Amino acid sequence: MNYITIQAKTYEEALKKARHQYGDRLRILSRKDITKPGFMGLGHVDSCEITCFLTGEEEKPVERIIPEEKEDPSLIKRFENEAKTPNPDKLSSVTTELVEEEETDNTEAVSAIEELLSDVTAVLLKNDFTSYYIKFLMDKVREQAMRALPDVPSKTDIETAVLDQIAGTIKISKETVSSRITAFVGPEGSGKSTTLGKVALTLAKNPDTKVGVISLHKEGVSTDIVSRICQAGSIPLLEATDVSSLNAALSNFSGMTHILIDTEGQKLSQSSSDKSMVSALKGVSEKIRYSLVLPASMKYSDMDAASVLFYPFEINSLSVTCTDRTLTIGNAVSFSYEKKIPMEFISFGKSIPKDLKTITVSDVINRIKGFTRSLFSR
Repeated sequence: MNYITIQAKTYEEALKKARHQYGDRLRILSRKDITKPGFMGLGHVDSCEITCFLTGEEEKPVERIIPEEKEDPSLIKRFENEAKTPNPDKLSSVTTELVEEEETDNTEAVSAIEELLSDVTAVLLKNDFTSYYIKFLMDKVREQAMRALPDVPSKTDIETAVLDQIAGTIKISKETVSSRITAFVGPEGSGKSTTLGKVALTLAKNPDTKVGVISLHKEGVSTDIVSRICQAGSIPLLEATDVSSLNAALSNFSGMTHILIDTEGQKLSQSSSDKSMVSALKGVSEKIRYSLVLPASMKYSDMDAASVLFYPFEINSLSVTCTDRTLTIGNAVSFSYEKKIPMEFISFGKSIPKDLKTITVSDVINRIKGFTRSLFSR
């Protein structure tokens, strides 16, 4: 005996389709109601699956299940209440034209979803997100959309889902406030010294906080910006050139709540960080956390080169500077995600220290251009 499985949105619709396809020879064996989550987990999608078999002239006794001339609504109700789903392993499935029709409908829906995802991909590329990161996002959103089939999400739904996924990947660190020693490292021209100065002034606003700054440079001279900021904020500044002088400076700052270390900018063309700087920072007895400072205007390939340059250090956070010099931030978000380095500070102007703040998810999302709505505009 051949068994046939037919699926529709309701039991009545499934029965109607089955009768239309097979006529009075159809007999219903079981019913199964199916519930699955809708797009982005909102709402749900219901459907009904019925399992049937066909009778022949030699199978007259089976007619007692549903008499061909006397079928009525009460019998349909009985099947709704009493039908049990058989073990699929014991049934031989027959592909029907009806199922093929539903698959065709899903194919069209899938094509519509892929077209929406393609449009979103183009927007993300314009925002300088990497191909690797975009593929991760599209796989996640595609999975959500497919669970809602045969319904097709709107363009706004897809955009919102993408922004929601981006928001979920953003990791934020606030450890500088709780750490005693933080060293700021970065390529030349990244805004490293300026960022350190702004952080120092921000921390120094707390009357219970004592902040000290150490300038670690081969020539033993601090940068002009650090000197001026420390002077303006009455923040003590010491200079060091090697591990011995760095340990001495740390010892002099033993009573400080926070110690910030400004390091010498490194050239991206170097194969590795300056050996004297590495040995000095690695040679101290106290634990140092490291914040990598990179401008948002930097290409991803240069950011990647910077991660190699500072490989000797365990980078704990990423500070993104110069966001006022570029329209995009996708490269920094992709870098943070791919290198597993949480973001910490963001700088968006020249005002000291007002243009520096601890980064938030909305700071990132609101800088993504090209979508019809923002995740935070609801």
